[in-house]
Amino acid sequence: MSIHRSLQFASALIVGIALSPALASAQKVDSYSPADLAQLHGKLAAQKSPKNGIASIMLEKYPGHFTEIILRHHSGEAELHKQMADFFIVVDGHATLRTGGTIANPRDIGPGEVHGSSVEGGQETRLEKGSIIHLPANVPHQLMLDAGQTFTYFVIKVNEHETGSSNP
Repeated sequence: MSIHRSLQFASALIVGIALSPALASAQKVDSYSPADLAQLHGKLAAQKSPKNGIASIMLEKYPGHFTEIILRHHSGEAELHKQMADFFIVVDGHATLRTGGTIANPRDIGPGEVHGSSVEGGQETRLEKGSIIHLPANVPHQLMLDAGQTFTYFVIKVNEHETGSSNP
C-alpha cells in the first residue's frame, strides 16, 4: 500500500470512528504528534522488559474502542480477538505480521481472546515505520521480530459488535 493510500485509510478510519453513532457522546479530542509518539516510545523503552517481552501504555478508553502504544522486545504469540478489530500504526522498527491460517496449540486466555504458539499458514506482511494495518476480528495474527530488534506500534482496538459497520 502506498504512503498516500495509507494516509487516506488512516484519515478515513479516524473520521469513521469520530462519526460513529456509538461514539457521538465522546466530546474529547485526542491528538498524538510524532514528537508525542517518540516520547511515549522513550517511556516504553525505559520500562523493564517483562517476561512476555511487551511493554505498553494504555492511552485512552472510549465507547467501543481504546488506544494504546506497545513496544515489543521479541516475537509475540499467535492471537485472535473474537470481537475486537486491531488497527496498527507502526511508530518504530520493523516486523513481519503473519495473518490468516490457523493458531497452533490454541488456548482461551479471557473472554473472546485466544492465544497460541504460532500462526500456521496464512500470509506474511513486512511492517516498517509508517505502515498502517487493519486486522478484523476473528483473524489469527502474530508479530515476528528479528532477534535483538524492537518494534513499537500505536494500536486502536475497536469492538466491531458495539460500533456496527458502515461502508463509505
